[in-house]
Parts: sequence; structure tokens; C-alpha cells
Amino acid sequence: MDSIGQADSIYWEKTLGEVVVKVERIRNKMNGYVANLQGDNIVKGKNAEDVLKFLPRVEYLDGGFKIDGQAVTKIYLNGIRLDDLSQLQNIMGENLTTVEVEYIGGVNQKSAEMGGVIRINMKKPQNGGYYGNVSAHHSSTPSDLWGSNGLGGMAYWGNKKWGLYANGNLGRGSYVDKGTDQVGQSADDIQSLTATWQKNKSLYASGNLQMMYQPNARHTLTTKIYASRNISDGNTRLANLLTPTPSIDNNHWDGNTTQADFLAQYTCKIDSMGGLLTASAEYYHAYSNNGNVFDTFLYGSNIENTYNIGKIKIDLSQPLNRYLQLQVGGSFDYDGLAYRDKTLAARRHASVRGDADIRISAPLLYITLSDSTTDGCTLWAQTFNHTLSTITI
Repeated sequence: MDSIGQADSIYWEKTLGEVVVKVERIRNKMNGYVANLQGDNIVKGKNAEDVLKFLPRVEYLDGGFKIDGQAVTKIYLNGIRLDDLSQLQNIMGENLTTVEVEYIGGVNQKSAEMGGVIRINMKKPQNGGYYGNVSAHHSSTPSDLWGSNGLGGMAYWGNKKWGLYANGNLGRGSYVDKGTDQVGQSADDIQSLTATWQKNKSLYASGNLQMMYQPNARHTLTTKIYASRNISDGNTRLANLLTPTPSIDNNHWDGNTTQADFLAQYTCKIDSMGGLLTASAEYYHAYSNNGNVFDTFLYGSNIENTYNIGKIKIDLSQPLNRYLQLQVGGSFDYDGLAYRDKTLAARRHASVRGDADIRISAPLLYITLSDSTTDGCTLWAQTFNHTLSTITI
């Protein structure tokens, strides 16, 4: 047998039959499942909001997502809570990698908020690459009594260690309503006939900016800035058509709402079993100003609300085996609310709260041990009937 030199090449030729490669799209977990969306036909031609509607046990009703009929507690995008669901419409389905669906909430979730969690992960650009998209929409009724116009977009840049993500929306809306209200059962019994004319218009803008630093596969540091602004004003006019000279009542209102959220979060993957440590510090601010002016009664009102939340939070999640998972969490919160009407003095309320939570969960078992302490400081003796809608952080 002749020897073979190092410069020689040896080739093997083998004819293979049909090869079938199967990709596991759904991987079940103790508390839910993970859907692998890369290369799946379900994402083609859809945005992220539409993709979620096709996932098992997930549905979209009344402007929000539900898991098994219960409202989703929180939605996370790249590990950070999503503040504005409309931003999902700016993300193309082809840019999603996985979606994790948890049937019950995570650590420090109250029993009334156990509707589950959805975690969305996007493709991270590499080597200084980027991707993004811009979209516009217009909608209106045939009679142009209602309409809206909007512009939205997102961009994602990244390299080996850094990532920068931005998502925003800008738009306007208008609404006109005309009609008549009659009091009385017949033409001989009409007590009043009122013509109603109402017009409302609004402007809104929102933006989300995230910066991610990942020195290695275990550690990730993320910062987020979110801000939104909504301005609206309108008029209502009522005219009594039965009087010789129709009396007209005018009501003008205006309002604006501002929200801002700042977050710094650190995550560490503890082991190969899926243990995860998360520490975060967050500040949330909301401000609203609503006014009404009634021309007929020469009366007006102006209500201002300011809401501030600060939170420091630490969560530890550690699978014990295939069926049991240990979760430990702790948080420190500051809540501050200020309410002001131009006819009344300002009223304020502040409170601090500490929470500790230990949880053992299994597919059919759910045990929670928790402790909470609250120190509230009420600076007024009179309550008021007003609720400021805010998000839960």
C-alpha cells in the first residue's frame, strides 16, 4: 500500500436518502412554554401584536392580551417591561426569536394579578449591524365623523457587547358626533327636544429607548427611558329646539397627560438549570391636567394630579428539579400622590412599603409565603373622589 503524503487529499463519496429535519417549535416548561419563531411561517407578513394572537392559550380581547381567559399581568420585551402595547405594531414578526408564555405571574405579584406573563425576545444585530422599519396609518369613517392618522417606527443596532433599541409613535385623532335627544312619548307630549353637537381632537406621542450591555453570556445590564404625552380638547353644544329662540349651552374641556419611566436593571444567569438573579431600580412619574369651562353657568374647574413611584427590587428564581421551582423576591417602594383643584387647596399623600416573598411553584401546586410592611403618611383629613390611572411597576 502506497503511503499518503500530507499534501494529498482523500475524498469519500456517500449518497444519502431523503433527510427530514424537525424543529421543535413549542417547548413546554413547568409554568408555561417557549415558542421558537425563527423561520416559522406564522410570523410572515405580521407584526408582533398579530403574532402573539396565534400562540396557544393566548387571545386578544378588549384591547389587551389574555392567557386562559385571565388578563396578562405584564409583557416583557428583551427582558424589560413593555409600557405601551401599541409599540408591538412597529415590530415585524420576522425579527422575533422566541416568545415565552408563563401561565401565572412571577415573584411579588399579588393574587389579583396572576394572569400570567409574556416574554418577547428579538433578534440582536451583530458586528455593528442594524435593522428597523417605519409605518404610517390612516383610518376614518365614510362621513369623516371619526378619523386618526399615525406614524410609528423602530430601530435596533447592536454588536458583540452593546445594543441600542428605539421604538416610538406619533399621531392625531378627531371625533364629531351629532344627534337629537327627545323627552316625551309622542308628538303631543314632547317636553324637550335637544340638539347635541360634540367635537373632540387629540395629539399623542410616545417613545421608548433601551441600551443593553452584555460583557458575556451570564451578565446583562439594561437601562430604559420611556416617555409619553397626550393632549386633547373638545366642545359640547346643547340647543333646546322647542324654545322660540333656541338656548345654547356650551361646554369646553381640555386635558393633557404625561408619563415617564426610568429603569436600570441587572440580570445574572446563575447556572445551567435556569437560575436567574434580577436586580432593578425604577422611577415612574405621571402628571395629568384636566379642565372644564361651562359658558352658561360661568363656571370652570381645573384638576391636576401628580403621581411618583420609586422602587428597588431583587428577584431570585431557581429550579429545584424538573417539577419544583423556588422563587424569592424583595422590594422597597415609595408612592407619592398630589391632587389639586384650583378651587381647593392641594392635597398630598405619601407612603413607603417593603415586601418580601418566598414562593414554591409546581404544575399543580402553588405556595406563597409573604410579608409586607407599610408606613403611610396622610397629609390631609378629607378624601376626594378622583382616580388617576397609572401603570404598575
